[in-house]
Amino acid sequence: MMNETVSPADFNRLETKLDKVAEAVSKLVLVEERQSNQTVRIDKHDAALETMQLTITRLHARLDKYAYLASGAAFVAMSLFEVARFIFK
Repeated sequence: MMNETVSPADFNRLETKLDKVAEAVSKLVLVEERQSNQTVRIDKHDAALETMQLTITRLHARLDKYAYLASGAAFVAMSLFEVARFIFK
């Protein structure tokens, strides 16, 4: 084994590198926290979106029902009008 001495410059260089690693780890932790917070927000928005889509589907079905009812009523009214016009000519 070689007996080498470590200079203060080597310690300073090592300390600088350790500081950079600590800073990188802290940034990584912040990114992970933001990501988990965004995941929670996205899940909340997904639930709200599903509720809205269900409401839209129900309203669309209701509107279709009334549109079909109105077109049927218009057909019946036009048919009765034509029959009355034919009878009272």
